[in-house]
Amino acid sequence: MPAVIQVDVDSGVEAAQATGADVSNTNGAATVNGIHKRVNGVNGVNGTNGLNGFHGRADTWPGSGATRPSSRSSSTGTVNGNQTGSFAADPHDPHENEAGGPRSRPFAHIRTWADDPKTAAFPRISKPMELMRHAYDCVVIGSGYGGGVAASRMARAGKHVCLLERGKERWPGEFPSGTTDAVEQLHYSGQFAPAWLPKKIVHGGDPTGMYHLIFGNGQNAIVGNGLGGTSLINANVFLEADEDVLQFEQWPKEIREKKGCLNEYYAKAAAVLEPEEYPKDWPRLPKLDLLKRQAQYLNMSEKFHRVKQTTRFRNGPNSCGVEMSASASTGQDATGLNDGSKTTTLVTYLADAWNWGADMFCESEVRYITKSPNNDGYIVYFAWHGGNRGHFKANFHEDLMWVHAREAVFLGAGAIGTTEILLRSKQMGLKMSDKVGQNMSGNGDMLAFG
Repeated sequence: MPAVIQVDVDSGVEAAQATGADVSNTNGAATVNGIHKRVNGVNGVNGTNGLNGFHGRADTWPGSGATRPSSRSSSTGTVNGNQTGSFAADPHDPHENEAGGPRSRPFAHIRTWADDPKTAAFPRISKPMELMRHAYDCVVIGSGYGGGVAASRMARAGKHVCLLERGKERWPGEFPSGTTDAVEQLHYSGQFAPAWLPKKIVHGGDPTGMYHLIFGNGQNAIVGNGLGGTSLINANVFLEADEDVLQFEQWPKEIREKKGCLNEYYAKAAAVLEPEEYPKDWPRLPKLDLLKRQAQYLNMSEKFHRVKQTTRFRNGPNSCGVEMSASASTGQDATGLNDGSKTTTLVTYLADAWNWGADMFCESEVRYITKSPNNDGYIVYFAWHGGNRGHFKANFHEDLMWVHAREAVFLGAGAIGTTEILLRSKQMGLKMSDKVGQNMSGNGDMLAFG
């Protein structure tokens, strides 16, 4: 596979870039080698190797070679040619007013003089519904970790891939930044059954909103909608499963009888997501200090460690060639991170799938799956929320669209979404095990608002 193309730009342009200026046209000169440089965002080869920010179909997968160092890194720096520690995103960092420099909380959602609206927007990797073909080799439902990995792998295998996502495509800077914005993105459904009220089925909000709150009898869940799935709103923690837990009888015997069989796949995921610990030379975190003291009081200091997380602490391209920014420590990880430091499936597996030709369609709510009448695959039926179709609620879930999967369908709509689709498909005649929908449990987390 070819490596990412390195382009040499003359010293004059590099000098202009160092000042934070837009060097697509310096001193009246034309664009240099077709390159359009931009500050604190995506850069790429305009009109040559694809959209702004994604390198063309070059091998940007982990292990393909050294990545390009960033011109301004918030992880490492040099003084008189010697490497130093990281530039911490301190609220009083003298570099925070520089274009491309680390940004503190007040700067997390504010445009600067260097943000050219014509080039600052991230590229769109989803397609309009009008461009969907009637048949693909594979159809992927959902765009989180399950769907994202499937889309990337199948596209790299040369298959024609169609990915369907109920939510919308949003990039850093487009996520809610306040309570009012977040409420507008809330969708709720399920059986609302607090102890002091009779059980009632509720449904409301924007079905394509980022946050889907699902009520259940004794258990509630929150799910992320959007291109990237729940990876857009998770806590970024990268932990491997405990081997003792994997010995429970609920797990397949192939996992129970072969300890360490998942290590190979943990390594593959880590190569793409690039998890790292919170740097020790960054500003101290009160919660982290408290947890460390608690471990000391309980004589468990040897078990305390900084958990790896899928957060970027340096500027530059990630494993899939997408430009990332260093964390601004805004605390917005669970609502959609606007500073461009969150390593989601959107900027990794989905970007890679797009790079290899996958077609992605948003606002597409899959309802059920049936076998193809000609026994050549499956038919996936979905409701499209685009074009204001959602306003016609009476027939919305009956007036469905469809796409033909010639070889396979991958369900990655989450534990709840996938189960719902399968059970509805079973009602429509698709054969499957009676175990589907049984023995479900939560992950032990609690969600509280205060």
